[in-house]
Amino acid sequence: AVLTQIAGLVGVAGARGLVGGVFLSILADAGLPASHLRAYGHESGTVDFGHTDVAVSPATDETMAGLDVLFCATDSAPSR
Repeated sequence: AVLTQIAGLVGVAGARGLVGGVFLSILADAGLPASHLRAYGHESGTVDFGHTDVAVSPATDETMAGLDVLFCATDSAPSR
């Protein structure tokens, strides 16, 4: 997919929320493979990404290492 050639490894903070879900839908529709996505949230679990479940993990320096792009769909405190 062209998106992976441009974006590399993409993260979505707040992936379990309404706006995070919109980011996930846009990225899935654009053809981003699930292997290029990292989903972050307050609680562990999974989110639907196209036809694949993707794990959600807490956003830390370690879990976000190597991201090329991060979309923040959080309130003001976590996005700083």
